[in-house]
Amino acid sequence: MPSADSLGRIFNLIDSDSIRSMIHHLYTSMKQRKILKPPSHGWIALVIDGHESHASYLRHCDECLERRKRSDNQTRVQYYHRNVTAQLVFNGFRFLLDAEAQLPGENELPPAMRLLDRVLRDYPRAFDVVVADAMYSNNIIFQKIIRRGKHVIAVLKGNRKHIFRVAKDALGDQPPATTFERKDTIVDCWELNKPWVPFKSPLRIVKTVERKPPIKRQLTGTEEAEPLSTWYWMTTVTADRMDVRTLVDIAHSRWSIENEGFNELSNHWHADHVYKHASVAILNFWLMSMVAYNLFRSFFNRNLKAVVRRGRSMLHFARMVAADLYSAYVPTGVPP
Repeated sequence: MPSADSLGRIFNLIDSDSIRSMIHHLYTSMKQRKILKPPSHGWIALVIDGHESHASYLRHCDECLERRKRSDNQTRVQYYHRNVTAQLVFNGFRFLLDAEAQLPGENELPPAMRLLDRVLRDYPRAFDVVVADAMYSNNIIFQKIIRRGKHVIAVLKGNRKHIFRVAKDALGDQPPATTFERKDTIVDCWELNKPWVPFKSPLRIVKTVERKPPIKRQLTGTEEAEPLSTWYWMTTVTADRMDVRTLVDIAHSRWSIENEGFNELSNHWHADHVYKHASVAILNFWLMSMVAYNLFRSFFNRNLKAVVRRGRSMLHFARMVAADLYSAYVPTGVPP
């Protein structure tokens, strides 16, 4: 088994594009074998979001990002690394596609632009709509995606003050245009279609108020109402192309990159572990973890029959694979 030092040294020497080529080969192979199927509504979403891999007050390198944090009545410099990751949302499968490191002096948008340039070039037909957080409700990003024949769905918040204020005023006192049930949630929807000067094209604003059923407390047996959840979305997809139910479903898929991406890679795959504090090594280990994630998900969905999977979690089979790997390991100097 390689040592931690060897892992760090080797990952720092690997060309990141070679790992990206491996991911592209996996995507092409899985697409040909019908593993990656579009959702029932037919729209394949590309979700992009930023992820902070680690932070430290002591260890740092020349390409660390810096911020000042106040604790114990003193201000200290904290060093950290961050990337922007892209994920494709398929029917029952989440495919981690690519990642781009955030460099010193940058916010999240420049690496997102580089990532989008590469993804739009290498995967021109892989997705239909880009789904992102409010930070990406930027005219430059919107125009880049529109020019390539794709659509955008982004969260609308106070960072777009004028659009947000107009949308709130226009939709505030009106009755909902549509109400439907999504899973166990009642969703009230309002829509506003209007041209916006900064974006050089008409945008569709959708407001949703979501009501979940009350929860019953085990201790007292009383029911408590869940708080209402209000969201504003801005999109380039017109109502004749995508109904509001589909739009809400795709917009909520944004959380898949958190739940079935960042959280799983960090907690179960240890992808945030720093074997070598160097930006290339950190990015390469993250990309290689994406390769392992995609391969294992494909193995679980396609190679294990339903009767074998029944009653057993994905983590159970991951531990079985790890046990097989370690069972073949013979320490130096110990006879087999």
